[in-house]
Amino acid sequence: MTVSAATIDQQAAFDAFSKANYDALTPANNNYELEILAGGQARLTNTGTNTVVETVDYAADTPFTVKGMSFTLAGSPGDTVSFSLDAPTKTSLPETLHDLSRILVQSTPGQDLDDALSDALSGIDNGLEKVALERSSIGGRLNIAESVYETNLDLELAAKGARSAIEDTDYAQASAEFAKQETALNATLATFSKVTNLSLFNYL
Repeated sequence: MTVSAATIDQQAAFDAFSKANYDALTPANNNYELEILAGGQARLTNTGTNTVVETVDYAADTPFTVKGMSFTLAGSPGDTVSFSLDAPTKTSLPETLHDLSRILVQSTPGQDLDDALSDALSGIDNGLEKVALERSSIGGRLNIAESVYETNLDLELAAKGARSAIEDTDYAQASAEFAKQETALNATLATFSKVTNLSLFNYL
């Protein structure tokens, strides 16, 4: 079996696969085997649980992708490649950029450099994606804050209008109007009591 390349070319798919399948309690369940089958196929199997994960088309020296991992192999049916899932890690964007600068300074050309650059670029892509999500989240919260602010302005204007109406009241005119309405109310009450006592027997 010849392994010409083994990289991660679909980071999101690989991250989802790793997150869903990494077993922190049983390390053996993190071991996988990629086997070349007769008929132009390659099968990925979890050797710890003996579970077939996925079967994909295969051709010698032609890249193929399974669960976000890209392989370029040359072999015969029955040949296998084994690998294990590492524990998922979280690396900040500044740490990723620092690692990238260190790789560029210290590494020499070769497959190791290519793999390291691929990992660093994937980390940068993930970091930029998370930054974009946070910007979107912050934008949504800012929209809510602006809406609340505008509502408070409307309430403030309404309160100022009510206060102005109270402060601008002509108290002398208001007192006279109140006395007029009070007199009318008393007259109505007095009339009502007399009307309710009316009866034909009062005239017999």
